[in-house]
Amino acid sequence: MQTLTSRMTQAAPSIDQFLTWDFPLIPLGRRSKAPIAKGWQERRFERTDLGRGNIGTRAGETVNVDGRSGVLYILDFDSDDLACLKAMCRHFDLPRSTCVRTGGQHRGYHLFYLVDEPVRKSAGLAFHDAPIDIMGTGSFVVLPPSIVEREYRVLVGFDEITTLSAAHRARMDDELRRWGRLRRSLRKAADADERATIAQDPDLNPAMRRHAREWQPAEPEPGTKN
Repeated sequence: MQTLTSRMTQAAPSIDQFLTWDFPLIPLGRRSKAPIAKGWQERRFERTDLGRGNIGTRAGETVNVDGRSGVLYILDFDSDDLACLKAMCRHFDLPRSTCVRTGGQHRGYHLFYLVDEPVRKSAGLAFHDAPIDIMGTGSFVVLPPSIVEREYRVLVGFDEITTLSAAHRARMDDELRRWGRLRRSLRKAADADERATIAQDPDLNPAMRRHAREWQPAEPEPGTKN
């Protein structure tokens, strides 16, 4: 199970190390998440192509980290709520694996795993009130030690990346999608009575039902409308 604290920090691998591990790196702009080279979706960049800006990696492709080979599967936990992240790891009994504290607006977390086959990106998932995306084929994430608003920091090293079984992943992905639907429903609910009706949905598991009963509206997220 993942053990994390917000103060954990390890040295970020070098670009050369990432390339040795066959990470499909892409060049990004300085203090930016945006790719700056054409063909980033499929091109394999050389060391000389990567410049001095930020770097990212495509998900959904095969890497080999110190003899552990598999397809990169990345959970983008888009919230700074560390307690919620730990609760998610316990709930799904996730094995300890690479974890990065992100340096963008939401100061979230990236969990890296190896899986046996490519998966497509899935957006709009959640756990409790934390939005989550699964980064798969056709998507990418920023890697440490890149800097956007802050530096991306390694909390659990890439040398600890772990394989996630297909059954484990499928079970988790399905429940995260259900959490995502619940999160959207609660945010759209007009009042407490409508939220109480949502909490009675027989398709909710006990944790979801309890969350729906206790949920209270918060400030709108950046870019959303009331």
